Amino acid sequence: MVNVRVEMNDHGTMTVEVHETNETRHLVAYESERIRDALASLPEGARVPIEMVRAGSRSNVWKAVALHGRRVPNPDTSHSVTTAN
Repeated sequence: MVNVRVEMNDHGTMTVEVHETNETRHLVAYESERIRDALASLPEGARVPIEMVRAGSRSNVWKAVALHGRRVPNPDTSHSVTTAN
C-alpha cells in the first residue's frame, strides 16, 4: 500500500510513500497506459495497493507494474518485484 505524496506531474512522475516503511519512491515509468491513467487520476493523500520494480540502478526511481495486487503480464522477468500492499 502506498500513499500519494505528490500527484503525477506533466512529465508523468509522481511521488509515493510506502505505508509500512515510510519509504519515499518516485514513480517514473508504468507497465501500461491503463496503470498510468489510473495513477494520474489520484489526488494527493490517496492510498492504493501497487506493485513496483526498480526503474534505475542509481536512483530511487520505480516502475509501477500492477495495481490492486494483480501483476500485469511482463515478458521481461529479470526484475525483482516489490509489492507495497
